[in-house]
Amino acid sequence: MRIPAWRAVLVAGNLLLVVYPWLPAAARDAGYLLAVTGALVSLAVTAAGARGPDRLPWVFLAAGVAALFVGEVLWTWYDLVLGVDPFPSLADAAYLAAYPLLATALALWARRSAPAERSASVLDAGIITVAAGLLAWVALISPTVSDGELGLLEQAVSVAYPVADLALLVLTVQLLLLPGQRPAATHLVTAGMLTMFTGDALYAVTSLTGTTPGPLGDLPFLLSYLLLGAVGLHPSRYSSEDTGAGGASTLRWLRLVVLTAASLLAPLTLAVQDLTGAVVDGVAIAACSAVLTLLVVLRMSGLVRQVQTQARALAEAARTDALTGAANRRAWDETLAATTSRGGAVFVVMLDLDHFKAYNDRHGHLGGDALLRSAAAAWRAELRATDLLARYGGEEFGVLLTGCDLRDAVATADRLRAAMPDGVTCSTGVAAWHPRETPAQLLGRADAALYAAKAAGRDRTVVAGPPSAPPLATVSDVAHVGG
Repeated sequence: MRIPAWRAVLVAGNLLLVVYPWLPAAARDAGYLLAVTGALVSLAVTAAGARGPDRLPWVFLAAGVAALFVGEVLWTWYDLVLGVDPFPSLADAAYLAAYPLLATALALWARRSAPAERSASVLDAGIITVAAGLLAWVALISPTVSDGELGLLEQAVSVAYPVADLALLVLTVQLLLLPGQRPAATHLVTAGMLTMFTGDALYAVTSLTGTTPGPLGDLPFLLSYLLLGAVGLHPSRYSSEDTGAGGASTLRWLRLVVLTAASLLAPLTLAVQDLTGAVVDGVAIAACSAVLTLLVVLRMSGLVRQVQTQARALAEAARTDALTGAANRRAWDETLAATTSRGGAVFVVMLDLDHFKAYNDRHGHLGGDALLRSAAAAWRAELRATDLLARYGGEEFGVLLTGCDLRDAVATADRLRAAMPDGVTCSTGVAAWHPRETPAQLLGRADAALYAAKAAGRDRTVVAGPPSAPPLATVSDVAHVGG
């Protein structure tokens, strides 16, 4: 069985990660640069092969890794050839130049989602990043700024790294939290960015504390390059579509846990500093708490709007016939009861497709469904905005008319008969509401008129007489009588 190239890269990379700390220095440097070069070549080829809107994110990702490659080469030159460790240096300039390029690639990928999805993921990513920013301030930025031994340029570069990492983190988390199951290549990209962020954070902490991680400090960066190199070989690298909602439940729980931890970070930081007897970052903690509160409120307001929108959609779906898009029996009954309770001129037109069973037998159920949809669409085009068309059951429909007289109601019924598609005919029964009858009685008279039309030969309109008159008055498909 042949192993896919991307998986072979990861397998070989894992072996390298295991033996890397024990390799000779020259072998470590060679293996590290080989991983960086492989990632750059893989992404450059992928960018060259991408087409349309998919190409731009790959171009920026490849450019970002190219900047990192330049930084790694310069760093290796300083270390192995010149034997110096300058700070800041041209290597730092190359490293920092990579961040906006990588961030642009992530932002372009995130823009593929719907605006509402982006808004939620941006707020969630913002909550996580603000909390991480507080940690960065307390552990890295504040000590660096207050370090009197560092020059202005050294301070600026030292602060630029965590700030750039935070910007990259917010975009990575946003992409990670977008709903739906993303292509595997996207997961490799986010994993590569997160391991790079982890490496930067560990490097910053060890630099601040004066410790030397040795070869172990290279492992997060090495893993990041291996993941990015595998991205360029993965078969899903050009896929931009969701593969479904699989794993959504796990992601929701993970998101809830992470957001809860992020929201609690500011008070926990304050508690730790208070217990140690030195609250030195009170303003930063207060600012972080305020921003987190605002972000949580915005997130909750978005959730409330989403619930309201879904509730309206569910309410509309509960009143709509799924096949034809017309109102369903529930909506019909509620509207008819409300309309008759207000009084005024109310007319009911009942329609039934002629010989529908025979049509179904000839064209199959799919053909019958298509006819019902076409008929409903044709009828809607003939009705006013104030008229209600509902599917009463099977091939039987009802129309509720107000603000007209009997002649207009019969004319409407005739227009609906004439609008029937595919050469099929229908029969109609019309009934005018009388204040002393219930909606059920009104429907009974209209339904009886409909079946009288069928009994009289179909493809015609029959008008029901008043409740006190004989049950029906039969008319031709042109004439009508009052009731």
